[in-house]
Amino acid sequence: MIYSSRNKQQQVSVRLLKSVKKLNIIFLFSLVLPLLATTGFGLGFLTTGPTLYDNGSDITTGIARVQVNQASGTAFLITPDKLITCRHVVEQNEGPVELRFVKHNNDIQLGKVIYQSKNLDFAIIQLSDKLDNSYNVMKLGSANDVKLNQEIATIGYPEGIFASSLGTISNTDVNGNSDLLQMWLGAWHGSSGSPVFDRTNNNVLGIITSGMDESKMIFALKIDKIIEDLQNNKINIDNL
Repeated sequence: MIYSSRNKQQQVSVRLLKSVKKLNIIFLFSLVLPLLATTGFGLGFLTTGPTLYDNGSDITTGIARVQVNQASGTAFLITPDKLITCRHVVEQNEGPVELRFVKHNNDIQLGKVIYQSKNLDFAIIQLSDKLDNSYNVMKLGSANDVKLNQEIATIGYPEGIFASSLGTISNTDVNGNSDLLQMWLGAWHGSSGSPVFDRTNNNVLGIITSGMDESKMIFALKIDKIIEDLQNNKINIDNL
């Protein structure tokens, strides 16, 4: 076939039209994509950060912000009426402890400290009444088999604001102290008492007790040591 200049012009025009059509499609897709993403996250089809659901139960509903005088921290349910937090968060307490379940409609419950460990940085808070099953009770696991670089997560109230964070295990024996886990994790003042959980099954491996702000190096008391301390002191906590 012999192409004339007219044929060539028509071909160029067709190619230009196809290019413009593709650009229009890309432009429209760029406009729609943010809306689709927002809708997906809002409806729960898409997620980011730690998985906040376990067998259909929202983990966050059982994690409370603790307020004692000027101190604040985090606590989480281990039974329908008992929570674990850090001893240093509640040791100055002289009355009821305020527990705000921010992710459960900002519900406020009052509790009292029924046990403070003498050797470890943890305490048990008991509520006046048992909460119903719409409040998630965290499952306690074991930190005995954790591995270096294993992915973990935490949920708590750094600076009094709800936040979740992903991280990794960086040491399982901190300078000869086998009670602690060392982690690279986002946590700040107010994170004390936050559960550190296994990303594969959402079982609690420990509770955040301290950290180094400048390096994001965070330390957690192993849940095994907490259970051992309670058993040694004949403290009977349901479901442990």
